[in-house]
Amino acid sequence: MSGSLVAGWAESGGKRHAYVWDMFSGQQYDLGPPAAVNGSQINGIDGVRSVGEVGLGAPLYGHAALWNGLTADYVDLNPPAATGGSTAWDVSGNSQAGKVDFLGAALWHGSAESYVRLHPAHIANAGNSVAYAVDRHVQAGFVEYDLGPGHFLRFESHATVWFGTAESMFDLHSLLDPAYYRGSVANDVWVDELGNIYVVGYGGVVNGGPAEALLWTYLVPEPGSLAALALGLAGLPVWLRRRSGIGAKGSSGG
Repeated sequence: MSGSLVAGWAESGGKRHAYVWDMFSGQQYDLGPPAAVNGSQINGIDGVRSVGEVGLGAPLYGHAALWNGLTADYVDLNPPAATGGSTAWDVSGNSQAGKVDFLGAALWHGSAESYVRLHPAHIANAGNSVAYAVDRHVQAGFVEYDLGPGHFLRFESHATVWFGTAESMFDLHSLLDPAYYRGSVANDVWVDELGNIYVVGYGGVVNGGPAEALLWTYLVPEPGSLAALALGLAGLPVWLRRRSGIGAKGSSGG
């Protein structure tokens, strides 16, 4: 949701159509492009810009898509390097976050050519990754790690934030008690006007109980020090984790 606009999809004739509803005026907008023979959907919206996926039919993989207005005209974000499909999950201004199949978490700035691979390929045991959210200069999601043989669950997802590059990633899961949490995912991020960062998500627990809703916060040392974050991660030790008193639905991805 953005302002009075709500985005998602509506099914017609057995096919999903990317859709936006204006709750103030009552207007409805079908953004499903004719080329999307396998359907389309919106996953995130910011102002009148929205992102999601379009199914173009050949190949059957979906392509990440950006709509810059309330018409069916869209920008195909699927990068030339993609051998599979792609999905865009969130948009903030001219930044879009999502995933490119087989390549992991992705960031775009309005075009397929602007694609940035956020997946930390420099970490040997990093497997799958997805960027679910973006706000200003910060992206959030998870990276899945191969823990190797001998573990009850060999693969474990770690909630992660990025600052525009793969190398800038920070493992939010490292702030959790490993004796209690077996995996975590970051679902959304918000950056306030002072540069304070708030990340929400959930963590799976070792005993197999319900996942727990989590909030991580980064409080800048001084008001207005947003530029410091754009230049590096020197302040990351002040990341804090808070646990809510309620459970969050979903698996840990671990």
